[in-house]
Amino acid sequence: MMLKIGLSTFVSEILCSLSAVWWLIYLNPADAVNCQGIWGMGIAYELKKRLPAAFRAYKEKCDRAGTGVIGQCLIIPPQSSDYELKDGLRVVYSPRSWVACLFTSTGYGRKNKAKSNPGKDRPEQILQYTKAALADMRMQLEGFGATNFDKNESWKTDDEKPGQILAVKFNSGAFGVKWELTEALILETFTGFERPWFIFDRQIPPEPDAHVPKPRSPWVVPSFDD
Repeated sequence: MMLKIGLSTFVSEILCSLSAVWWLIYLNPADAVNCQGIWGMGIAYELKKRLPAAFRAYKEKCDRAGTGVIGQCLIIPPQSSDYELKDGLRVVYSPRSWVACLFTSTGYGRKNKAKSNPGKDRPEQILQYTKAALADMRMQLEGFGATNFDKNESWKTDDEKPGQILAVKFNSGAFGVKWELTEALILETFTGFERPWFIFDRQIPPEPDAHVPKPRSPWVVPSFDD
């Protein structure tokens, strides 16, 4: 069961369980990334494990352009080897995922000269790059043309287009930027956009109470680091 909290007419926040958060990976995830070709934590790490071909496309972009991609968005279309899973002589199809990589920080974590990692950028820089990357993302999405909202016909015309945008509260994990600041940029940049955003957030369990039975299984709260 998920609880929707409306933020605007085109951005909604969804409180959900851990399993539902990982479920978004199989749809159209958008996430903040670094320019070093590293998906090492949180949703990015799960994407790397479950969509290895998409990760390779991201890493190749970083290897070619380096820090030149900062403030840009890389939209990776579904990669056949990620959704055509061979099971013996059969081909089992999993959902086709579009991935939007928002390059919001040059590096990640602490500065490490040995790995040529400059470390994560300052929050004000990350917000500047986020604004540019979101604008680039919208421009690219609009380039796919208007969405066909007829459910009976859309599969014919929109099968090769990304749909609704799903994300966790990116930038607020390892990059250390307050979510409200990133959220404000989404609202500013995507006003009037036809495709909706859905922001997934972990559902925090209630505090233990003497009158409430203790759950049999402990809650597992994911780390939403970039």
